[in-house]
Amino acid sequence: MFKKTCMLLSSLTFRLGPRALAALAALGALAALAAGCADDGDPPPPPIQARYVIANEVYAADTTTSYVHVLDSLDGVVIDPSRALEFAGGRATIATINGWVFVAPPDRPAIIRHSIGADGALVADAELSFASYGFTSLWIDPWGNTFISPTKAYLQSPDDGTTIVWNPTTMEIEREIAPISDLVRTGKTLNGSPAVVRGNRLFRTVFWSDWDAWQTSAEQYLAVFDVELDRMLQLIPETRCPGLSNWVDRDEAGNLYFSNWVWNVSETLVRGAPRSCALRITPDASQFDPGWSLPYAAVTDGREGAMYSYLAGGQGLLNVFHAERATYDGSSDPAELASSTNWRLWRVDAAARTGAPVDGLDWMTGGASTFHLGDRAFVAVPGADYAVTQLYEIVSGAAVPAFSIAGWSYQLYPL
Repeated sequence: MFKKTCMLLSSLTFRLGPRALAALAALGALAALAAGCADDGDPPPPPIQARYVIANEVYAADTTTSYVHVLDSLDGVVIDPSRALEFAGGRATIATINGWVFVAPPDRPAIIRHSIGADGALVADAELSFASYGFTSLWIDPWGNTFISPTKAYLQSPDDGTTIVWNPTTMEIEREIAPISDLVRTGKTLNGSPAVVRGNRLFRTVFWSDWDAWQTSAEQYLAVFDVELDRMLQLIPETRCPGLSNWVDRDEAGNLYFSNWVWNVSETLVRGAPRSCALRITPDASQFDPGWSLPYAAVTDGREGAMYSYLAGGQGLLNVFHAERATYDGSSDPAELASSTNWRLWRVDAAARTGAPVDGLDWMTGGASTFHLGDRAFVAVPGADYAVTQLYEIVSGAAVPAFSIAGWSYQLYPL
């Protein structure tokens, strides 16, 4: 009897995940099972093992192949492509919630849900198609999808901003939220930040990009949604800090920080476009703080930057372009400038308006991505030709090499 009790506890530990285990613990159920296990004299079951999922894309001459890997730990990582899920033909995006791993494959407008098998491998258990809603492709990374809860998520159309409400638990589509009026711009791509949820409010930015002309629109808005009523409340114009499309961070007090990606930096350098900065939404507000911004030039000795990421204790990270290393003029290719190895990662103090390069990192291309995993912070730095991405852990303000992965990786999440 006692051995069966131990086996049951071990099975629950592996299969239910922390949310369900916490509920059982509150009822005293786990304590009873654990007591039965202890009476048996056998060793206790192994603790719940932390797991993470990481995706990368590997480029060849005429194709891109994506891989999705499960990591047992963030220490001593060895990437084994033979154990990964493989998706040919483009970028596969991923997301996690409630112990599941969701993958949007590159070849169809669908979301595939995976569980973790007994051997630690990903096992597909459901697939949901969005083709009937006019999607030809979709992204389940933070730019395309927002989890409200384990039973509710918003998937946004990359074409016109139509939002589909779907249930990650039942894998069913529940309703459609009509697009924000007048979001379509001829010849331009709808762009913006990932959405962030705080209480019953969802915030995201909206602007437009012309990739042929390599131009970011001056027109930009903060969209505010009520996630209980599933409707947009406000579309607030914002003229400061162009191109706010980086993922959103929050600090210990609940401030939400919005910043740009690297693409508009080269517009400033080549064409004299507006300079970049970060904005915030304070804990008790539903719009950008009108009296606060973080002009990057104020903390970087006048340099342009992108991708402000909050760490802790008032400290943050910023990708900084060192124009003194580059040669460019009005005819230079903005894409090449943004991808050049003239970037450094800086640590900045937004309140003190100070900053300095992070120790342990050399020159890099634009697009280094920061991941917050519990109380640890990692930065993924792409190589010069995006053939390898090196991950570093930020420890006491310095970058310590962690592990590398082939191609480019900007998606790393806890399970």
